[in-house]
Amino acid sequence: MIYTRVALALVGAALLTGCASAHYYTVKPVDAPGTCMTTAPERFTVIFLRHTEAKFAADMSDLPPARKAESPALKTPDEAADRIAQIPTRLGLSSECDRQLIYVSAAKLVAEHRDQILEYLNRP
Repeated sequence: MIYTRVALALVGAALLTGCASAHYYTVKPVDAPGTCMTTAPERFTVIFLRHTEAKFAADMSDLPPARKAESPALKTPDEAADRIAQIPTRLGLSSECDRQLIYVSAAKLVAEHRDQILEYLNRP
């Protein structure tokens, strides 16, 4: 029994010593594409879609149903933009009203930038 423990301690010490004395090597960058590398497009198109920049109708007729039923009512597009800016979108949206408002705002942005998006997707 004691020999087993001593043997395990020696093996563990040898393993730890090997890790502590490891060497590193610098790898030079390769310019030639390898088998796993592909060419990147020469130019990327970035279209920024910010949910706070959605444009609502002046009469607010395009608000989602849950937001229309919510109190206090949003009366102007600026109020809608301010409300959207207050919604924390990083975690989750527990409020049905907020979910619908963010969804409508995203749909409006995509519709507004539709031509730019399709132009990018349809290029050769």
